Amino acid sequence: MIREFQGKYRWLSNFWPVTILYEDRVYPTVEHAYQAQKTSSLSERDWFTQNNDPSEAKAYGQTLTLRSDWNDVKIHIMKELTRIKYQNNFLRTQLINTGNQYLQEGNTWGDTFWGVNIITGQGKNNMGHILMEIRDELFLEHSLNTYLANHKKIVLFDGVCNLCNWWVRFLIRNDPHDTFRFAPLQSEVGRAIQAEYNINILGIRSVIVIDTYTTYTVKSSAIFSLARSMGGLWSLVNIFWILPVFIRDGIYDIIARNRYRWFGKQNTCMVPTNEVQHKFLT
Repeated sequence: MIREFQGKYRWLSNFWPVTILYEDRVYPTVEHAYQAQKTSSLSERDWFTQNNDPSEAKAYGQTLTLRSDWNDVKIHIMKELTRIKYQNNFLRTQLINTGNQYLQEGNTWGDTFWGVNIITGQGKNNMGHILMEIRDELFLEHSLNTYLANHKKIVLFDGVCNLCNWWVRFLIRNDPHDTFRFAPLQSEVGRAIQAEYNINILGIRSVIVIDTYTTYTVKSSAIFSLARSMGGLWSLVNIFWILPVFIRDGIYDIIARNRYRWFGKQNTCMVPTNEVQHKFLT
């Protein structure tokens, strides 16, 4: 557990110097950028871009007349600014290297909203929770980059669909080069990957195959991608690639719409055995 953002963990503090570009303004720290968003006055926001001391920025921010929606948006804004901060390569690596440690913004000045009063032990620790959420996002991004850099394909599938689960087991048995990694669409990591790629699964209703960090395939194109990776006789499936997409995807959609009725479903996602656990993202 990291109890305070001081000493060797000072970089976790919003006072840490790092350029923050937010809404067309450049701020010297997250603290400057956050305090600036309290006001709707553009001239007051400009003040924060011209003064480097985060302590002065915090003090000045406390004198501002708050915008009317401040209490509704302040956590969202802090999350956005913190995400920007950890695009910095050094800070991103530092945050990832904290592993699974609980991050607590412990303080002695009585802030129980963003942190925890280390004297009383009371506080919501919202800043710590934001950092841990962003760390999880960075873990996922790092894992995706590692898998894809090693020519893996990530397969997102309906974890409660009997047909889909049979298909996953089939792929595992026919994966001679250990190419495939899997995650149920309903799982936490599956939802996170969908968010990372801006995938609207309700509008797709499909297995999703992620080939690179910027591209993915769905429906019949995803099936052809998997067949090519299996190699051997399975590559012959790609003969049907010559069919127009609307025909290929039309057949896929008919099966997808009826998959529960024809093949049944489970109440929970499949649980992989120990032998294949390494092929599932968690």
